[in-house]
Amino acid sequence: MGETGPAGRAAWEGEMFRLLAENVPDYAVFIVSPDRRVLSWSTGAERLLGFSEQEIVGKRCDLFFTPEDAAAGIPQKELDEALATGRGDDDRWHQRKDGTRFWSSGMVTPLREPDGTVRAFAKIMRDRTDLKRGQDAHAHALAYAEAIVATVREPLVVLDGDLRVRTANRSFY
Repeated sequence: MGETGPAGRAAWEGEMFRLLAENVPDYAVFIVSPDRRVLSWSTGAERLLGFSEQEIVGKRCDLFFTPEDAAAGIPQKELDEALATGRGDDDRWHQRKDGTRFWSSGMVTPLREPDGTVRAFAKIMRDRTDLKRGQDAHAHALAYAEAIVATVREPLVVLDGDLRVRTANRSFY
């Protein structure tokens, strides 16, 4: 671990965090201040969000939220949830530097001093756009099929592989 004592341990922990953040390229890992300003930035964050470290450090993380979420105060609500419950879930559409949107699955966690004072927040994000689009397509297909079943005038029942009723229309009942 190198130098002993609190200073040595802090330096070692800082280096381990840097290595962690730099070696998980599929995840954006960064730190924001209580007033939502970006304090640290990983290569995964640069890859996902499109901002270089020099461009984003010191700016508000509100830039990653869609304009409608930013206007609705979602960036602050996310931090407030993290303060109240220990973490804030961040599963929603976000926006890259170039304006393209992506579905992020992530979380934000308060980073507290030993006395409980909040020093900053750790934010982790992952692009889950393909998963979200697949889920949305599945939900749309299911709603479409249910609409067809509901409009058929003859009795209709749909069974699963074990011959259990999955759905039936009004005429069947």
